[in-house]
Amino acid sequence: MIDIFRKSMGLTILFIFLFQLVLFPTTLYGDAMIYSSDHAMDRSRSVASARITIDARDVELRDLFSALALKMGTTIVLVDDIQQKVDLQVKNIPLRDAFDLLINKNGLAYLEQGTMILIGQTGNLHTHFYDQMFLQRFDLVFVKAPVIRSLINELNIPVKSLLLQSNENAIWVQGTVQELHKVRELIYVIDRIENEAIEEEESDETEVVEPFSLEYRIITTTQIPPERVLQLLTEMGIHLERYLTMDQRLLVFDQELFEHWEEIEKTIAELDTIRAREQTVFVYPLKNIVAGDAAAWLNEFNFGPDVRVVPNNADRFSKEILVISPPHKESTVRGAIERLDRVGTKIRLPVEDGNDANVLNARRSLLSELSGVPVSSFRISRDIGPVGNPRYILWVEETPDKIQLIKDLNRQVNNPN
Repeated sequence: MIDIFRKSMGLTILFIFLFQLVLFPTTLYGDAMIYSSDHAMDRSRSVASARITIDARDVELRDLFSALALKMGTTIVLVDDIQQKVDLQVKNIPLRDAFDLLINKNGLAYLEQGTMILIGQTGNLHTHFYDQMFLQRFDLVFVKAPVIRSLINELNIPVKSLLLQSNENAIWVQGTVQELHKVRELIYVIDRIENEAIEEEESDETEVVEPFSLEYRIITTTQIPPERVLQLLTEMGIHLERYLTMDQRLLVFDQELFEHWEEIEKTIAELDTIRAREQTVFVYPLKNIVAGDAAAWLNEFNFGPDVRVVPNNADRFSKEILVISPPHKESTVRGAIERLDRVGTKIRLPVEDGNDANVLNARRSLLSELSGVPVSSFRISRDIGPVGNPRYILWVEETPDKIQLIKDLNRQVNNPN
């Protein structure tokens, strides 16, 4: 009976997932899966006040996210290829709490911007994902592709688009997640039956799309990203007009370059070296450890000589670390720092001693203000000295990194120079 119930629930979730696929297309780009709901623009009820009951057992995690995207009226992007099956039982809880529970239960993290939510493993998820380019096909029903392309240009949405003369009911668009979301909103508003005559009404003003072949050539690199290839080609006087970037590949549609393609490939192969990389500089804010410890531990990862941590004069106290690395290693370095910057287990250690409890009490208040560790974490022992020679110990209960910070601060107080 239980197995039958589980299969029934699995089919129910699968039906919801397939229902969403019919109404709201889901498109796969490399390792990113995007689930979206255009109802976000029609919803008047706040997601924050909505409640939900779920009894899902042995269901694909991505199917659950797909169903939640429909319910929440959002666009959910799965950064990683998540194929695990999960159980989730909740009863009449806020919709957002159910979403957070599903995230935390499976060790995931998410970034949210407007109606878009990016979900993935913590090490792979960072804000630079918003800069990555994706290619998506949009199918149209009432309005032709040249009209949509013209409107995209008028609204100055910074995307690249491709049209096929043989199919005016589809447009291919490349851009970031935010930019593709703007295009989706535009199509949702414009592609309606009442706008079916726009093509005839605006035919004189619509941009004329010259026919061109979709034949292309590919430049694949291993050391430098496609954006750097474009920059180097421009510096050599070769300006690309029609191209797409996909991971480490550059797809070129400029047919006038094809007759010189062997020379271009040879030149790029010679430039595809470590020396031709651009360096990325970023500052990572730390929460639990100091810059000095982060730098020392980061060196143990042996990322190579092209990843450098720039020291500062107060690395024993600073909560920011500056890193220089190649663009293709930035995500890996950020993930390593994030794994290092964790809350440790609290221990107890002495940090100072003296023969006057009042002096140690004043020292406790000062160290608490300098370190941010609450006064309640500090303790002053009873007199442990011999008769006539009192001795008190100031000790603290905190994580090892916080205790080391307190000791460094105490040393600085004793010797400010």
